[in-house]
Amino acid sequence: MPIWLQIVVAVVGAIGTICGILGITAYISERQKHRASKKNQAEDEAEQKKLEEQRKLEEMKHQEYVMELKTIIGDALLPVANKLTDIENDLGLVKRGVQVTCRNDLEELADKADKQGYLSRYDKDRFESAYLAYHNLGKNGVMDATYTRIMGMNEIKPAAKKKTRIVEKK
Repeated sequence: MPIWLQIVVAVVGAIGTICGILGITAYISERQKHRASKKNQAEDEAEQKKLEEQRKLEEMKHQEYVMELKTIIGDALLPVANKLTDIENDLGLVKRGVQVTCRNDLEELADKADKQGYLSRYDKDRFESAYLAYHNLGKNGVMDATYTRIMGMNEIKPAAKKKTRIVEKK
């Protein structure tokens, strides 16, 4: 075999060897990158899972805190709420009592006006004050017609009609 052919074969062999070495090196490098990528992905997933567990734990602690706070507030406010209910009930009874008293006063003044045929300015003012209080307590309309009638009455005593005598001639 001629020397030039031996040189060509040696060069081609060297080039082949170099290409093989480069190919193997590239394969190993890619394999390492792939492993590193998988390792990073696994680490990222583990970190994400750890963060999610930590968030859930914090949320559970927050919910427990809120529940404890609700319990504490509920225990503290329950007596107040019960007392408010008692006060509301008592207030309803007082309102009803005041309404009955006002209605009684209105009926007495109306009876007085009906008997006299008039109602003084002072009594009309009393009637109006009692009516407004009564009306605002219940707004039931029972005394509306009476109010209108009484407020329309004279404030001074009407003059007495003179009786005329008719004399018959015989």
